[in-house]
Amino acid sequence: SNKDIKKVYQVSFKLEGLKRHISTHAAGVVIASCVLDDVIPICMSGNEMLTGYTMEYLEELGLLKMDFLALRNLTIIQNVLELIEKGIKINLSEIPLDDKDTLDVFNRVDTEGIFQYESSGMKNFMAKLKPESFSDLYAAVALFRPGPMENIDSFIRRKNGIEKVDYIVSDLEPILDSTYGIMIYQEQVMQVAREFAGYTLGEADLLRRAMGKKKEEIIKSQKEKFINQSI
Repeated sequence: SNKDIKKVYQVSFKLEGLKRHISTHAAGVVIASCVLDDVIPICMSGNEMLTGYTMEYLEELGLLKMDFLALRNLTIIQNVLELIEKGIKINLSEIPLDDKDTLDVFNRVDTEGIFQYESSGMKNFMAKLKPESFSDLYAAVALFRPGPMENIDSFIRRKNGIEKVDYIVSDLEPILDSTYGIMIYQEQVMQVAREFAGYTLGEADLLRRAMGKKKEEIIKSQKEKFINQSI
């Protein structure tokens, strides 16, 4: 009955769902074989040229979006190497992946300044995990994200021999052996799809992407196919 409130409601109803601002992906770069202006709208933000479409529509148009993450840590490492080289030359590629001194750093949780390992949550994870190999270290990074994070406690128990490593079927063991029977990597999803349901690499990659992007409709559409081809 209030005319002002009614007007606000009518205007708000039309605005609801519209984009409220332009945002820039921190590392996303769009690559095309043609002039972008010919296939998508382009807008400017300061001196930066941005796509007028959001990233989920770009791939449908055949454009490639790559994430190039800039890491200050790489510059720090390079500077440290240059300082060290005044006395001794170090080749990072010659340091073995099972280097005891390196693993001791993570076991002591002396990880301040180490990319991906310096948050309080990750430090707590490292203290409980007690990593013994390079595979433990990169598994930790993969686990420490929404979704896989719910498997952290089980992963720690299995790694330390407190919980039995269990496989739904024995055929999963070669795929999940390195992660103690827990599916962590998207590549493992692809391997399971190929091994159990006879998916091609292309089909397995589509399933992987759907799971990674939480595309529920695509995942559900694959359910019957996966089950039927796995029998």
